[in-house]
Amino acid sequence: PQPRKLGFFDETEYPRIYIRNNSKTLFFTLTSKNGQVLCAFSSGMVGFKGSKRLGTPAIDSLSRKIALFAKQL
Repeated sequence: PQPRKLGFFDETEYPRIYIRNNSKTLFFTLTSKNGQVLCAFSSGMVGFKGSKRLGTPAIDSLSRKIALFAKQL
């Protein structure tokens, strides 16, 4: 095996956040390192309606909500 470079980390040891953009809404999914879903939030769940679901405030709200959930774990 090749030696690991300093500053890089093994991606399989950490949870992942998947971001999916639909034509109408935005989804954030937090998974464990094994791929099990820990939580999933959409911009509609946070309280955004209509065309505001894909806006910057919705992205900011979702990222804060998923970060708070991950911090509590």
